[in-house]
Amino acid sequence: MAIRASVVVPVYNKAPYLTDCFESIFAQSFTEFEVIAVDDASTDNSLEVLRSFNDPRVRILSNPVNSGPGVTAQNAMDQAKGEYIIRVDADDVLLSHRFKEQIAFMDAHPEIGISGTNISILGLDEVIKRPTAPNDCKVQLLFGVAVMQPTSIYRRSVLVEHDLRYQSEWPRYGEDWMFQARAGRQVLFANSDDVTVRYRRGEQGISFGRDRSDELPECINFAFSEFGWPLPSDAEMNVHLWSLNIFPEPPTGHSVKLFREWLNKLERINSRIGTFDPVALHERIEDIWRQLLYKLSLIHI
Repeated sequence: MAIRASVVVPVYNKAPYLTDCFESIFAQSFTEFEVIAVDDASTDNSLEVLRSFNDPRVRILSNPVNSGPGVTAQNAMDQAKGEYIIRVDADDVLLSHRFKEQIAFMDAHPEIGISGTNISILGLDEVIKRPTAPNDCKVQLLFGVAVMQPTSIYRRSVLVEHDLRYQSEWPRYGEDWMFQARAGRQVLFANSDDVTVRYRRGEQGISFGRDRSDELPECINFAFSEFGWPLPSDAEMNVHLWSLNIFPEPPTGHSVKLFREWLNKLERINSRIGTFDPVALHERIEDIWRQLLYKLSLIHI
C-alpha cells in the first residue's frame, strides 16, 4: 500500500525534547505515515535517543558533518516516499489531529501545494497565526514566511515538478523564507485556522539570541528578486524591516514618513509588475501601517 505521508524531522542537539516530540508523532490519529529523522552531527546524545525509538515506521539517518536545518531537511525529503511531506521540528509537540486534519485539507484542495496551520506557544496562552487564503499567503512572502515551517505540509509531486529544494548556499536562518519565496512563483499556499502544533520557544531554538536585522536583509532581497521586483535601497531596507517588527534604529518622525512612502511604493511596484492580488496587498499594507501606528502610540516618538 502506498505511503500517504512522509514525516521529516531534522535534529540537531535536541535530545531533551525528542521523546515528547516523537510520542506526539506516534499518538497521531492518522497512522499511514513513515518518519525520516536526520541527525545533523549533534554533539549531544540525540542520535542515541533517535535510535531508541522502536517503531517500524521510523528511519534514522545521520549527516557526517553539521550541515544546517535546510540541508538536513532536504536529505530527509530526498528519501521521502509519501504523497505528502510533513515537516516536524524536533523540539515541538503535535496535537493528535495534526496529520489527519492537514492531509484532509490537502485532499480537499488539490490546487494547494503547500499549507500549514496556527501554532500555540508551549506554556503560554499565545497563538501565532498566518493568513489563510492563497492571495493573502502570497502577499505575506514579501514580509516573511507564508506557512510556519513547524506546521508545514507539502504535496511532494509539486516539489518534484518545480524542482523545489533547499540549497546548501542558503543561510541557516531564514532558509524557510527563501524556499517559500522560490515556491511562491508557481505554487499556491494556504493555512487552516486551527492550532495543530505546540511550539517550544527558548534557548534551544535556532533563532534565539540572533540579530535578525543583520540576517534578514538577505532573505528580503532574495524574496524580492524571486518575484522580479527591484531590490530595496539601504534606507528602504531599514524601514521594510519594520514590517517584520524589527527596528534597527529608534523610529523618528522622518523615518515614519519614509516608511509610509515605502509602503505606497510597494503598491506602485505591484501595479507595474502585477505579482500580487492588488486588494490583498493593499489590505496587508494598511494592516502593517495600523500596527505601526499602534506601536508608536505606546512609545510616544
